[in-house]
Amino acid sequence: MTSIPEPVATDQIARWASEGESDHQEFKESTGQRTAAARTLCGMVNLHGGRVLFGVRPDGHIVGQQVTDETLEKLHAALAPFDPEIMPTMERVTVAEGREVIVVAVPQGRYRPYRYKGVAYKRIRRGHGRHVP
Repeated sequence: MTSIPEPVATDQIARWASEGESDHQEFKESTGQRTAAARTLCGMVNLHGGRVLFGVRPDGHIVGQQVTDETLEKLHAALAPFDPEIMPTMERVTVAEGREVIVVAVPQGRYRPYRYKGVAYKRIRRGHGRHVP
């Protein structure tokens, strides 16, 4: 039987933000940075998995963002060009009135290397680097 993960709570977002960025966690102020986040997720799935928090500044300050259906559609579209396909989890967490953090997480990939738009990325602490074949 597969267990269903508990929903992410606002206090968990605060704990993650206080931990800072690492090889398994990165912050993006908004989904306007979704392409850079997709490259980061590619590096994470090629390493040991991780998560990107949209609505958290790189310094760990939680700002949230307004999230609409269009926001989610654009984020899903940005995560589509992976080969092989990935199945990230995506969760919205309310952090203030009208403001949410979106948590996108990926496990370690089983069929590495994964490529995003034809390029395999490797996670290098904070940030990503192009994979050298």
